[in-house]
Amino acid sequence: MIEKENIVEQKMNVFMWRIKELQKSDYGILFFLILILAFAVRLGIWAAYLNNPGHFFLPDTLSYLEPGRHLLLNGSFPSFLRTPVYPLFLAAVSIIVSSDPAILALVHIVISLITIVLIYDLSLRMFGLKTALLAMLFMALDITSAISANQILSETLFTLFLMICIIWLSHFQRKGKVEHTNFTTIALIGIGFSVLTLTRPIAVFLFIIIAGWLYFTLKKYKKNLLKIIILFSIFSMLLPVSWIVRNHAHTNVYFLTTVSSKNLYQYRAAWNVSRTSNRLFTDVRAEFKQKAALKKKNENLNDGEIAQWEQSEGIKILKEKPLLTLYQGFQGLIKMYLGISNADINNLYFSRESKQYGINNNAGASVIKILRDFKSANVPLWFAGIKIWALGYLVLLYLGVLYSIVKILKKRFTLEQQHLIWLILIVIAYFTFFSAGVETYSRFRVPVAPLLSILGGLGWISFFSRIRLFYTQRKAIVLK
Repeated sequence: MIEKENIVEQKMNVFMWRIKELQKSDYGILFFLILILAFAVRLGIWAAYLNNPGHFFLPDTLSYLEPGRHLLLNGSFPSFLRTPVYPLFLAAVSIIVSSDPAILALVHIVISLITIVLIYDLSLRMFGLKTALLAMLFMALDITSAISANQILSETLFTLFLMICIIWLSHFQRKGKVEHTNFTTIALIGIGFSVLTLTRPIAVFLFIIIAGWLYFTLKKYKKNLLKIIILFSIFSMLLPVSWIVRNHAHTNVYFLTTVSSKNLYQYRAAWNVSRTSNRLFTDVRAEFKQKAALKKKNENLNDGEIAQWEQSEGIKILKEKPLLTLYQGFQGLIKMYLGISNADINNLYFSRESKQYGINNNAGASVIKILRDFKSANVPLWFAGIKIWALGYLVLLYLGVLYSIVKILKKRFTLEQQHLIWLILIVIAYFTFFSAGVETYSRFRVPVAPLLSILGGLGWISFFSRIRLFYTQRKAIVLK
């Protein structure tokens, strides 16, 4: 009982310290202003989308909502395309709160704001108040994340869970104690990563690189290190493996979800074939989709069996042209990190009539093409300003990220800071590797947007500190 009281007291002391940090600093009011700004940006998009609720409900939304409702109302999950966490969350909110798309979008906006607060919390403890506020500002003004917060898809909830897992993991590693009481903690962190995977299956292998990070950051604790890594790995795999077993029980095939197989065959493999055969990608994709549907029907295959076939065929096609596959991945990477959610921004003003104005909805459209669209459509200045800001924002963000990378390579941070930065970098690298493909666009970077914001804020604050130090030293020399 005394130990629990001490833990509660410690948490209250930490909370009060953060409040005092805000109160005593001239920058304290900025925390609330940035949070209000973040809400205003997201609410502005929400208000624009009210004219067409279809912007809240995307084609993929029902594939989450319907099986989630079925799980809550009937006790079974009739889908192999999705994993259950987000569908369950979405269905619960739609039943308890409201099924109105606009209300569901508001719930996602609140989740996005909570993520921004977590960015502040982690950055404050590790890098200081100024970095925390600038990281918040970067995330607040990220148009792609703000748009995603208005779309009823899994990215917003997944991003929150990812931030919680990283904060929890960082806190465990920084405590510097690998004792018996921490075995429970690392097991719970593993469960957190299990839930993360069942929110979006892309995280299924993330625990492997996290286990490597734990090894290198805790290797001085040789006695309990192996137990920690094994416990973390087991509990990280616990829920995904259980779901794989569930799928096997229904289909006699071991798999986590069919969505990865569909993307592999109907998108990535189809793109390679379209390039080698000089045909339109949309035509080849439609052909592959029809081929899979006919094979499933003619051979009476279940969802797991057809997914297994699609995976096998997709890998075979991609291996035939490895350089072309790499090029496809590179193009996906460019769209992921340089895309500005062009089509979604167009929806703020033009809605479904964008085509009649000649507006380009291609997420990978060039800057020159976008500017030409502005001229031909005679769009208002505020609309042009959003796109110009979306482009300028990426430049500012990535300059800060690059400076942070340069500084860590030169080991200019404390050891604790280095550990966190490397964790952030390997998580970003992981999602980049598994996301880059022909199906990729700017929304795919939403889960790592908070991590990029932290690095961007850290880079710019470090740069300004270096400039200030340079002028201070120069002034001191002149005075001498």
